[in-house]
Amino acid sequence: MRPLIVAALFLAAGCASQQVSGVALVAGGPAPGIRQPMAGVELRFSAGHRIVARTVADAQGRYRVELPPGDYDVQPISNMCPRVIRITVPSTAAATTDIVCAIP
Repeated sequence: MRPLIVAALFLAAGCASQQVSGVALVAGGPAPGIRQPMAGVELRFSAGHRIVARTVADAQGRYRVELPPGDYDVQPISNMCPRVIRITVPSTAAATTDIVCAIP
């Protein structure tokens, strides 16, 4: 019985969520392009075709969300950023990932 409990604890620890934070930015104009925060933008995090988390960036574009380790598609809900951005959440530590939308 004891080995089974220990195995369950190891499995549960492997599924723990990690904190992901960063800044949602839009970059546009002539090269190199000025980066500006996307204040109030909603960010949708999906795995496969399922939305697993949502958050809204603050006035400085900063966001924070808890996600299990893995690969995610991030969709900023904004006309300024029509594309999906791919991120990876590591299993070892919190991740800092800026979401940058480039406008030609």
